[in-house]
Amino acid sequence: MDKEQLRKEFNDFLDSASDATVKDFLKFLKDRKTQQSGDQDTLKNGLSEDDLSFKNRSN
Repeated sequence: MDKEQLRKEFNDFLDSASDATVKDFLKFLKDRKTQQSGDQDTLKNGLSEDDLSFKNRSN
């Protein structure tokens, strides 16, 4: 699906959705973003500098 088609369908959704549906959708996006950033923090904070040293190794 190209960007224009996606944009059109999203705008159609916003035009036809009730306020409650839009609020639920925005809450879903916010929760998803919080969860993803939490996962990144957990991954980064869960590793020590020794664990991260692999990124400087060459094959």
